[in-house]
Amino acid sequence: MILGHCHLIPGGLADKRDEFGVAGTAEHLFGFMRACGFEQAQAIAPFECPAVTTAQARIDGDGLAWLLGQPHVGVKADAPLLPTATISPAAPDAMDKLRRARGRGVRMLKLHPLVMGCNVLDAACEPFFAAAESARMPITYHTGSREGWGQTSDCVSPAACAELAGRHPGLPILMAHCGTFGGEAGFEDAVAACEAHANLYLEATGALGPVGEDAWRGAVARVGPGRIIYGRDYPWTSREMIADDIAFLGRVGLDAAGKRLVLGDNLKRLWQAATPSSEQA
Repeated sequence: MILGHCHLIPGGLADKRDEFGVAGTAEHLFGFMRACGFEQAQAIAPFECPAVTTAQARIDGDGLAWLLGQPHVGVKADAPLLPTATISPAAPDAMDKLRRARGRGVRMLKLHPLVMGCNVLDAACEPFFAAAESARMPITYHTGSREGWGQTSDCVSPAACAELAGRHPGLPILMAHCGTFGGEAGFEDAVAACEAHANLYLEATGALGPVGEDAWRGAVARVGPGRIIYGRDYPWTSREMIADDIAFLGRVGLDAAGKRLVLGDNLKRLWQAATPSSEQA
């Protein structure tokens, strides 16, 4: 199983400690995920250029290089922590950063239009997404409330994901929070977008429970377990929350095979399909 949507933070969250150490560090995530029954986790690099300086998951410099230097992080299929690059597609050096990430063997991306302060539907971002599509790199894409982190953007809506998916049908887009970050209203839009675009996925971080079992049962029936991916926004979580989520998944129409897909097999399949460049950074 793979625990999706896990942020690693330089120094961790100093005020959040337990038997695994400081939450937000690679060592803590390794122990935490194993305690929760997961063999691997998606480790997201800190944001290099957050919209506000108070963002916790940030670093001054090369965030991906920092991530790749952490314990248990690796680009091989059996690495406990699978690295994910955080690159703003609007940055002047976005294409160079993407090239270097691929050269380092990284296969996944994380996109947060609010924190990054970018309009991902702008024409200037198209070369970035075309290159990511060519490499079939799955993008974990933050969706939900259009305001936050001192920014306002319509690009966090499921409709924006649908627009991007239509432009780049070979690009896997994981709609993190299923449009519900900040409220439940976007869930139906996220499910409908998935029905319309085969390259969209429901990424369930923070969207289990608050949305309700009936709505999720309908989502499973409409898009199928092969288009749902589990995540939990580590380190802002707990073992109890994850246990509740796994129990929830057992009540929404998933059989044992479907649960395996949601709890890691889908993400692993997308990871394996991506093609990092043989060119070295």
